[in-house]
Amino acid sequence: MSFEWESVVLASEADVIRVLAELQGKRWLCRGHSRFYGSLVPSIDRPPRQCRSRADKLRLKRQSIDLFRSTARFFATAGEQGAVGDDFIALMVLRHYGVPTRLLDWSSSPYVAAYFAVSSEDQHDSELWAFDEPAYALAGKAQWIRWRATTTDGSGNDVKFRASLTAFTLDEPPDWFIAIFYPLGFPRQSA
Repeated sequence: MSFEWESVVLASEADVIRVLAELQGKRWLCRGHSRFYGSLVPSIDRPPRQCRSRADKLRLKRQSIDLFRSTARFFATAGEQGAVGDDFIALMVLRHYGVPTRLLDWSSSPYVAAYFAVSSEDQHDSELWAFDEPAYALAGKAQWIRWRATTTDGSGNDVKFRASLTAFTLDEPPDWFIAIFYPLGFPRQSA
């Protein structure tokens, strides 16, 4: 994604503990990567799928959503049932079960993000991403003015934003950034 992020290298265990404690005291959202990528790359855009066409990636997402919907009634929890009727909720649920999507999971706990950063790939440097969610809630609304096609009436009005207007089209949408919270939750999300 093409957003500017401030980068800080943590060189010691003391640095890590200090930064995690600072982030815990803020309302920031965090994400841990077990490898240093230097950018936010959704799983569907990482190897081995990074060279596939957008049409092929959309086909994979549609197959995953359709398969989930056809089998969900046999195992889905109450929170996962919402995925049966909404493509984005389906992708949120599927992301938690390892299905490659364009979604990135974030946590309100820096410690959860740190766990994902260090729980595997010991031979590689990891990274922890964090952003000020309350500041984004204010400033993030301005991006829809630039990408009016993401609003139901083309006005760029943030209350008329609908991700589905561009997220499932064959034309590559711009790298917009949105924080969506799924309030019902499901076991893997809640854990």
